[in-house]
Amino acid sequence: MSQDRRRHPRHPLNRIIEVRRPGAPRPAPARVRDVSASGVAFESDAPLRVGDQVRLVLPSDDGAGIVVHVIVRHVRRSARGYLMGAERLLAAALAS
Repeated sequence: MSQDRRRHPRHPLNRIIEVRRPGAPRPAPARVRDVSASGVAFESDAPLRVGDQVRLVLPSDDGAGIVVHVIVRHVRRSARGYLMGAERLLAAALAS
């Protein structure tokens, strides 16, 4: 029996998002695979580096989008490009 070290359960989600990197000329598209209270797994053609802090934007009906600030914790090749896991940053972490 394997032990799952995750703090929060994952919930499958299949949605297109935008990845916004500081200094990048335009956002990159990505596809969310799953979410939890503390993070997100997503796939993209454009790899990020472990430690990169980016904004993930989930389009919303009002056009504003839902923005989540994350830090990339792992990156690996996948059948569709790169699979990345990122941890949600809290406001205190953003200020530092």
